[in-house]
Amino acid sequence: MRKIGTNAWLVCAFLLAAVGCAGGRGRADGRAGAPEGRRAEVEKAAEAKPAEAPKAETRTETPKPEGKAEGSPAARTPLAEETKPSEKPAAGKQEENAGKPPASDDEAIELLKKKADDRPVMRVRTVEKGPEVDGKIDEIYGKSGAAIALRMNDGSRRSPSDKTSAWILADAENLYVAVRAETKNPDRIVATKRQRDDDVWQDETVEIFLDPENTRESRYFHIIANAAGTLQDSRDKDDSSWNPKIEVKCGKEPGKAWVAEMKIPFSELGVKPGKLNKIWGFNLTRTARDPEDPATVEDTAWSPTESRSPHVPEKFGYMFLERGEVLNLPK
Repeated sequence: MRKIGTNAWLVCAFLLAAVGCAGGRGRADGRAGAPEGRRAEVEKAAEAKPAEAPKAETRTETPKPEGKAEGSPAARTPLAEETKPSEKPAAGKQEENAGKPPASDDEAIELLKKKADDRPVMRVRTVEKGPEVDGKIDEIYGKSGAAIALRMNDGSRRSPSDKTSAWILADAENLYVAVRAETKNPDRIVATKRQRDDDVWQDETVEIFLDPENTRESRYFHIIANAAGTLQDSRDKDDSSWNPKIEVKCGKEPGKAWVAEMKIPFSELGVKPGKLNKIWGFNLTRTARDPEDPATVEDTAWSPTESRSPHVPEKFGYMFLERGEVLNLPK
């Protein structure tokens, strides 16, 4: 009977040990299962909640310099669309402006000077009533514009021995030219020719070259006058058949100079009514002769031809007539 009891006790002990081990494992599983169950709950709760927007990135901005306005270039970087190119007129606009006529005589004269190739430019003022042709430099000349001065015709920088000044005016129908030719002894001026179209050029003379069309070619008018008031004139360089109705008068300033004054009608220069150009080719020259030796000469010009001859039309200067009706700027 004790043997059976002993086995029974062994069986009971074994069962008790097994039950104890199972309970230990259950408690261990319970401790280990708590985080897993919590994660499942968190995941389940996360699935139930709507997705949250990601938080904005946090950054630290560099503080703006003190004293700079928010919109100033030093306080901000300009956007690309705010950067404007330099404002230049379109090509078509430039061409349009280039072909636009000057708005005034002043603008036209400035344009003419740019095109003049270092040739002198003179502005001829318009007067309501022209001066009386009396061989004197009347006050009206000085009031209506500065005199032009003559230089050595050969282009040298030497000052002329005898100074020459000239004034030019215009009224509705005529051109007026007055020349003051200084000399040490006006009473001994070489002026031997007395007949029109004689070889007046052999005397001491002043010469006027007029190109109303500004051709810069041989189609110009040429007028010569000596101190006696004798004229020699031609057109197209050597056509002496041209004898215009020019009024000329010469005088003297004792001990100082001799004076030549002319009145030249526009109609005698082939100008048609309403077709008077503003820009003419023009030159004025003087041949001063030594009374002791007439072969000794000094040639001066307003626009030096840089040669021994004054007949170089491409070297003429430009005369701008306010009285003109057609603006014929050189191309």
